[in-house]
Amino acid sequence: MIDVDPMNPTAHLCPVGTYDDAELLDHDLGEYQTGTPYCWVRFHLTDHNGRQHEVEGRLVLMNKKGELVAQTLEKLRACGWDGESFDSLSDKSLVGAICQVQVEHDQNPNSGTWYANIGWVNQNHATGYRGQVSPENMNRLRTLLAAAPKPVAADDDVPF
Repeated sequence: MIDVDPMNPTAHLCPVGTYDDAELLDHDLGEYQTGTPYCWVRFHLTDHNGRQHEVEGRLVLMNKKGELVAQTLEKLRACGWDGESFDSLSDKSLVGAICQVQVEHDQNPNSGTWYANIGWVNQNHATGYRGQVSPENMNRLRTLLAAAPKPVAADDDVPF
């Protein structure tokens, strides 16, 4: 059990903030006891002090009116979900996605304990999606690079 400082009950948690290069380690579908469906996600990230963390979140899929939650669908698309089927949220196909995540701190209303939670998920802005260039575009890029002018050797007579 972690000793929690009563003056700073969140000191042991991943700090609140926005983190690039968060890797999706696991995901699955679930339901709260109330019957509300969610997608559970677990990310690995490095905080701004270089400490490693695993932070989980439950992304609610349906509101109390029985409607899909648009913000959750956006978060899942940022993880690489195609938006075609909820079945793919249980098959681990998104594991390894690199995203930008917003970490928040929440307090359990029943126990009073604090925990870090995934608040928002965006496409990664630091390095972008890794390995997501289509073979056709990769071939085009190679062709363009081969045809691009080569850098001119430095001229020692340039005055600066």
